[in-house]
Formats: sequence, structure tokens, C-alpha cells
Amino acid sequence: MKNINVSEELVRVRTGVTSSRETRQGTSGFTLIEMIGILAVIAILAVALIPIFIKQMDQIAADKETKQLKAFADGLRQQIVKTRFIPDETSWDSMIASNVGLSISQVRTNGRRVARAFLMDPNFVLQRSGESPSKPPYTQNVGGSIIYPTSPRLMILSSMAQSLPVSNGVNTAFSTIWNTDEGKVPADSAWNSFQKGEDLKIQRIHLADLFVELDLNDRDGSGGSYLIDGNSSTTLQFTRYFLDSSLLHLKDCNGVTNYSEILHRSKSFTFISCSWQQGADSVTRALDRPGPLDLDLAANAFLAATNNPWRDGWPDRNVAPPYVTTTIVYDRMLNYMARYINWRSNSPTALSGDAAVTAAQTDLKNSSLWLIDPN
Repeated sequence: MKNINVSEELVRVRTGVTSSRETRQGTSGFTLIEMIGILAVIAILAVALIPIFIKQMDQIAADKETKQLKAFADGLRQQIVKTRFIPDETSWDSMIASNVGLSISQVRTNGRRVARAFLMDPNFVLQRSGESPSKPPYTQNVGGSIIYPTSPRLMILSSMAQSLPVSNGVNTAFSTIWNTDEGKVPADSAWNSFQKGEDLKIQRIHLADLFVELDLNDRDGSGGSYLIDGNSSTTLQFTRYFLDSSLLHLKDCNGVTNYSEILHRSKSFTFISCSWQQGADSVTRALDRPGPLDLDLAANAFLAATNNPWRDGWPDRNVAPPYVTTTIVYDRMLNYMARYINWRSNSPTALSGDAAVTAAQTDLKNSSLWLIDPN
């Protein structure tokens, strides 16, 4: 049997016929030459694709930084309007951080771990009554600025690679940087070592539209007064500039509010015969173009108001001492609005609200009345 097997093997070798097992062993896997060839192809592809991949990653990071700087600019403008304060290089980062929900360090440094820079136009000045013209920081008072702010321009700079060659604060080359085209390097000697214009991101912030002019004219000196954001003054002959959304109250000679408005554009009022007039027409009690920020300011003013000293005589049956407060009324307003929105969303065709809406409305009504007048 053994001899027969050897003979059969010789026949197979002579005729070129091999077993299936030998065929599998001979063709399974790559040869060394084939492996080297595949690795060479991979290396060539890597060399070709890595620069493209890096460029795409850089572009993604640059687009993200552009959007981040835009959010910073919007947040800073909103905070200026809300706080009546224009920051300098020592407080810009904290103002933005409080508005956009980031830490101060995240505002100061970008995603590439390069420090951003906050620049101010050297010609940016305001002037409060009794003071010399000065650059920010600026806190608005009841008198506003006696001059229209000159060159109210700010900038936030960011680099996607090397460090910026400028520091925070007033910069003498501000206009040169401001006028630099996208993808270019500012034409200033301080920027000679900055290599790539595409790495520079410039966020320009112009504040001119945040100031409104207010003219008050006292015709006969009959003793009127005005308030800006709750601060009172009896000076009634001036042209001043206030930040957008400042709350104006005009009072007659008896101290009674004659007119109220949230300032959004320039206004002129005349005080004559113990009352206020606007132009040739009598002043009407109306708010000008109320928006979300107006509601926010009104809510903050309500929460900060002093509680009615008589409210403790009419305790709310559902609230322990100190009884009804502005905070309680505010919370009940939010509760009523939430329940109302839920009811209208789920039952848009219903003619009357459900029990929860009715109860919330009753609580709001009662607490409001108890807060205002217990008698």
C-alpha cells in the first residue's frame, strides 16, 4: 500500500497535479514583496492626504473661532446695554463670560491655547458731567455723557497659530488693524513677525448705535424732574447721550410721573406749565418698541423694588411670613404663564382653561393685589 502511495505521488508531481491542501498552503497570505508594495502605497497616500486633512482641521477650527468671536461681540453688547457699563482691558473677559456661559479663562484663550487680545480705539472717549473726557471703563449715571462718544470702537483678536504681537488695552495701530482685509497681516511694524494672515481673526465691535440722544428743555422753571434707571435729577436743560434701553421717567412739579419710556432712539421733551410735552403734541404714556430686553429690565426692576410696608397686614394664606413679596409674585407669574402655554399647546381649541391654569391665575391675582394694596 505504501509503494502504491509513493507511485501516485510521483504521478501527481510529473503531471503537475497537487493536492488541494498544498494549493491552499501555497496561496494563503501575502508574500514579502506584496506586503512591501502595499505599505509603499499606504505611505504615498498618507503623504498626499495628511496635508489635506490638516488643512481641513485648521479650517474647521478657524470657522469655529469666527463664530465664537461673533458670540463674544453680541454678548458684550448685550451686557453693556444691561449693565450700563463699558469695560476696559481689565473687565472685558468677565463681562463676556457672564453672558455666554463660559469661564473667564475660556474667553481669554482660544481652542488652540493662544491668548486672545482686547483692543480699544485710542480716540474712544466719553465725558460725564463735571468730569474730563476719558476712555472706558465707563459707568453711566443719571447725567449720561455730555458728548457723543467719539470713535466708540473695540476689537477682539485671535490667532489660530502663533501668539499675537499685541497686548490688551489701547492700541495706537487700532485703525490699521481695524481696516485689515480678511486673510491679511496688519501693515504695522509690530506685526512683521506674524507669518500667516489667514491665522488672524478680527472681531470688530462698534458701539455707536448703542447711544441715544436725549434733549430736555425747561421753559419756565416750574420744578420738574427726571429719572434715568431710577436715579433722579432736577437738571432739565441739556442734551445728553444715554445707552440704549435706559429707562426714562419724567415727573411734573408735584413729583408725579408724567411719562415713562425705555429709550431706543433720540428723543426731545419740553417742560412747561408743570407738565412735559414732546414737540407740539402732549406726551402720551407709552413704551417705545418694547422687546425681550425691555421685559427683562422690567422684571429686574420689579424684583429690586421695595415691598409694600402694609403687606404684612394681609398675609397670603399659602405663604408663611414675610408673606407676599415681589419674588413670590414674580414666581407666580412664571407659573401662570407656563401653565397657560401648556394648556394652549395641548388644547388650542378649548374655550376655557383647565383647573391648573385657573388656580395659577387666581394665585397671581391675589398675591398681586395683596402686594399692591391690602385695603
